Amino acid sequence: MSVNVSTLTLVVIALDRYWCIVFHLSSRISKKFSFFVVTVTWVAASIFAIPLAIFREYRFEDLPAFKLKIAVCAEKWPSNNSRDAAIYSISMLLLQYVVPLVVICYAYIRIWLKLKNHISPTPRGDTQQRRKNTTKMLVMMVVVFAVCWLPFHVFQLAIDLDWVLVFQEYKLLYSIFHVIAMCSTFANPLLYGWMNKNYRNGFLMFFRCKNKLQSSQPDGSLRGNSYTFRATTYHGSFRHAVENGHPPTNV
Repeated sequence: MSVNVSTLTLVVIALDRYWCIVFHLSSRISKKFSFFVVTVTWVAASIFAIPLAIFREYRFEDLPAFKLKIAVCAEKWPSNNSRDAAIYSISMLLLQYVVPLVVICYAYIRIWLKLKNHISPTPRGDTQQRRKNTTKMLVMMVVVFAVCWLPFHVFQLAIDLDWVLVFQEYKLLYSIFHVIAMCSTFANPLLYGWMNKNYRNGFLMFFRCKNKLQSSQPDGSLRGNSYTFRATTYHGSFRHAVENGHPPTNV
């Protein structure tokens, strides 16, 4: 369920950016609508995970190498073969990977085209640099998601189709691919902070790092005062927000 929530949240973030930037929306979504989106995300994630909670069995397995008998909770599908497991894995491949990847790619491509065709009154050098940074961040978001999750989904499907039993260490490979998939979860905030100045400034202001914020903004565009920062961020021009890849938001 947590994996589903993480994936669906990435899709929601991409759609939120697409809606605000492509359609020129300068106001934030309401708290009520935000709560609705979060609720739908968790409900959908729970529904996707329900089969794994229902079709289980509690049994004991022997480990001859260690002379142990352990209790395990394993999958047990109604057909007693790999058919149902394969169907579920294919469904999760589509719902957790293919469909989210298509939606994210579409949203970020539309955002990139919008930024590319946007005419900015700022100097050409600054505009080009902002667009370059925004493009890098959008591409990295898609690449990290695609690269991290593809091995896990393919390997999971191969397990259900009994294609990986020829590998003696297939359980080790499964653990490695699972860790790689989880890496995408904590990589996203690192990408935001590394490749987007607005996120860094918001992070510094949130933790009251006023001296660091002032030193990071020598031009004085964002002051150490929280009110000035909110006003500058929320009421700033659409051009400034778009060129950084995000709509104006109140911190």
